[in-house]
Amino acid sequence: MIGSALVNIRATARQGGPSGRAARILWLHCTDRWYFGDFLRHSVWLRSLIQENPGATIDLASHPDYLALYADGRFGQLLDVRDPPNPCDPYDLVVAPGPFEIDPDSIMSNGVLAPSGSTSLITWDRGWSLRPHGASAIRGNKDDLNYFRAAHPGSASEKPLQLWNDEVSLPGWLPPLFTSQERACVEEALARRFSGDAPVIVYNPTASNVFTRDTDVPKEVGNSLIAREHVVVLSRLIDLFPGHQFLVAAALKDGDDVNAEMISAVCTGADSPRVASLFDLEHRDFHGLRGFAGLLASPRICSSVGSGTGTNTHLAAVLDVPSLSVERGADAAMLKNWSSNGFQMGSFRWRNPAVCAAVHTLDWSNRNDAALEEVALSFLAHHSLHHGDTRSTLFADLRSVTPPIVRFHESWPEQPLAATTAAREVLALLRSPARRYYEDFSDEATYLSFRYGLRPQGLATVTEAISSGDDEVRRTGLQLFQDSNLHKLATHLYRVLRPADGAGDKRTTGHLVAHR
Repeated sequence: MIGSALVNIRATARQGGPSGRAARILWLHCTDRWYFGDFLRHSVWLRSLIQENPGATIDLASHPDYLALYADGRFGQLLDVRDPPNPCDPYDLVVAPGPFEIDPDSIMSNGVLAPSGSTSLITWDRGWSLRPHGASAIRGNKDDLNYFRAAHPGSASEKPLQLWNDEVSLPGWLPPLFTSQERACVEEALARRFSGDAPVIVYNPTASNVFTRDTDVPKEVGNSLIAREHVVVLSRLIDLFPGHQFLVAAALKDGDDVNAEMISAVCTGADSPRVASLFDLEHRDFHGLRGFAGLLASPRICSSVGSGTGTNTHLAAVLDVPSLSVERGADAAMLKNWSSNGFQMGSFRWRNPAVCAAVHTLDWSNRNDAALEEVALSFLAHHSLHHGDTRSTLFADLRSVTPPIVRFHESWPEQPLAATTAAREVLALLRSPARRYYEDFSDEATYLSFRYGLRPQGLATVTEAISSGDDEVRRTGLQLFQDSNLHKLATHLYRVLRPADGAGDKRTTGHLVAHR
């Protein structure tokens, strides 16, 4: 488990440099598939290294488009991983995260480490390997059901995500830091384009393509909506949010004409004075990852919604911005992929564990206007949970929600069946269409049916898995429920409706009052 890896890393790294800590560290992110979500989840090691090795020089090596996010003075060299670093002196510790296991000897042969006396940590989707000072490797496994759970976002507003049977929780993904000049530039640009003080929703229509992935494998580049479909969603959002402005935007890699044209097409198709595009801000710095992250971090930006998970969901989670991503549901192509031995896709796998991040799964074979407008209604529910009047948008009477929310909070995770029962009571109190959104467990049920032969009956299937005597099935059910939109609804409601006495005390059963 990941916690065991952290225990060994702490014990080993402290043997490195002065004061019992590593003095020179390299974070080496090299992969054949440049997923931005992968990059962000691996930043959990950066945060841990900073905390465990104060005063150490930490160099970063990755794709230059991604490294710009951390060009904020906390690190040493920012190195293009395509030009392997060859330092004069060996690093005390090299942390090399990626999707697959790599041979630490290949790192040493590139001159990054000395043949002996250095430490390498290799982490990948399904495990980790630590070689202390050239000795035999210490190895461990990780649960890869949702590999974003292994290194969670852990935003400022939430407690660290605990994994079952795991003695240590990682500190969370590392958010970028922005200078006062960068923040002022963002606010000036938004004020020029959006008059008044109306909140702004970011609509992100970008997706992976042949250029960004450097591959034409359908799994990688075949899951995007077309511009007309995005316009249907955005047009419905404009109707649902009359007091908001909309910014059609995303982080763009240099040369990504496909996504640049998509942004322009969606903005033009929306044909509304309340909608602007990234290019209307007339500042090229906002096109890159760091500039876009600065936009997303603005107090004017209240939420993000779109079809991608990288900058739309995962970056938003690091910045504590509520977001919703549209993901492909469990159709025939998805089931075929799940049955293969290669890297598997699955909408629940990309479900970011942060409470502020939500997912709407879409039947890719039935993307008609009604189905697309349902995306907008799901976003309304999620946005209202974090920003709006939950009394009128989600519930007819919020007071009736108090008892099941308290029972849910007191039961999870020690009594998961009691927690799911309480969550069902919350579902029954939701207004439609919010209820349709939060009670949708069709993908989770399909996965459990496909893998374990359980009956595909929505939340009932997840409950059946949780009550299973098979440890793997039970653990899978627990993770699927904890990553679900419903669990996030109940968790966030308890934070908003905090106990009047002993706020934050998990065992408080007193009256709940509205957060002011």
